[in-house]
Amino acid sequence: MASIVGRYYAMDRDNRWDRVEKAYDLMTLAQGEFQADTAVAGLQAAYARDENDEFVKATVIRAEGQADAAMEDGDTLIFMNFRADRAREITRAFVNADFDGFARKKVVNLNFVMLTEYAADIKTVVAYPPASLANTFGEWMAKNDKTQLRISETEKYAHVTFFFNGGVEEPFAGEERILINSPKVATYDLQPEMSSAELTEKIGRGDRKREVRHHHL
Repeated sequence: MASIVGRYYAMDRDNRWDRVEKAYDLMTLAQGEFQADTAVAGLQAAYARDENDEFVKATVIRAEGQADAAMEDGDTLIFMNFRADRAREITRAFVNADFDGFARKKVVNLNFVMLTEYAADIKTVVAYPPASLANTFGEWMAKNDKTQLRISETEKYAHVTFFFNGGVEEPFAGEERILINSPKVATYDLQPEMSSAELTEKIGRGDRKREVRHHHL
């Protein structure tokens, strides 16, 4: 075990790249806010700081006298997360040559394997390629000339579009999509209503591009 860090940092899905950068630096540079001799000691220290598993700050696991365990060229990284939404950002940081979410202090040439296809634009090995799903709800609506609106905040946008369409990135014919930014707060208990007012206003507006037969939010 070389490091521990909560998904709040490593698996952000709202383009909060400052968080992702902390996890990236932890793995590529072996640099974190804290250090512990063992993973258990690191977790216990995090709990003592009132950080639960999701919010554990970047912690290097390195006993006294041990060398750094930073990633190096030629290493293999197998990302075991099967859901795409929280895996995309940090995967792009590792894989995409044109990545611009933050200035990477170290770019590592890894043998990177995604468990599933997190996004079509991420060009790396996929252990389990996507199955081809026929006649999903969105596809059926399009075939029958019915319109549909997919609307969501950033946090769940992938769910009402990509996931609901069976892993299809592009909208179907007659499918309109609206993305509303989620509030920029540390945790949503600070703004539990999130962006529901704006979302409601968008749905209730009368200037839709077309009459919508189905709303999915």
